Amino acid sequence: MKEALIVFGGGGLGALLRYLINRYFGTVQAQFPYATLLANVLSCLLLGFVIGWLALKSGQNQLLRLLFVTGFCGGLSTFSTFTLESMELYKQGMAWLVLLNIAGNFILCVAAIILGMYLANNRPI
Repeated sequence: MKEALIVFGGGGLGALLRYLINRYFGTVQAQFPYATLLANVLSCLLLGFVIGWLALKSGQNQLLRLLFVTGFCGGLSTFSTFTLESMELYKQGMAWLVLLNIAGNFILCVAAIILGMYLANNRPI
């Protein structure tokens, strides 16, 4: 039960940050879903940092992993919104923005995880 509450708390905080990002950047996104991209990249950066930081510890702290990786990053990142926004771009006839959105999310999120791990332990993965 303790683990479930930790995931719940982290997820709620991540979802709140996701909401705030969308509220601020959603108004300036025009045609491209910048808010979702930013939330996903920030989530991956934090995920990489936490994973890298926990790897330095002799025993990975499962509660910290549940709080940040499963909870916070899970609440902050959003694959479903990314997919819906990609489909909306496609319906509007902007196939090139769909490809840019897909490639941008994948490439930037992988790079953010690598950067986060690097920042956590001062060396590449």
